[in-house]
Amino acid sequence: MSKDQKERKQRARNVKRSIDWAEFIKAWQSSSSCSEVVKKLGRPDTQSERTYVSVKAGYARKRGVALKKFVRTVRANDWSNLAKLADELGSG
Repeated sequence: MSKDQKERKQRARNVKRSIDWAEFIKAWQSSSSCSEVVKKLGRPDTQSERTYVSVKAGYARKRGVALKKFVRTVRANDWSNLAKLADELGSG
């Protein structure tokens, strides 16, 4: 059997992540962050899930759905404060 004849298997990750667009849009429009959207959709609040919903929102916007944009929140480390802490503690 050639590659063209083989039936393509859908990845389990994509199946698990399939979304209902109406539910997604309701969750997005009634939330104030990607983290909140993820929780409303009943998914784990991880970086990959927050990125996933953000990408889906961009996909919908490109197709003419007027989804609101969230203000970027700081989830990353404040590297300047960490550098100051390291200087204060010395090199041990």
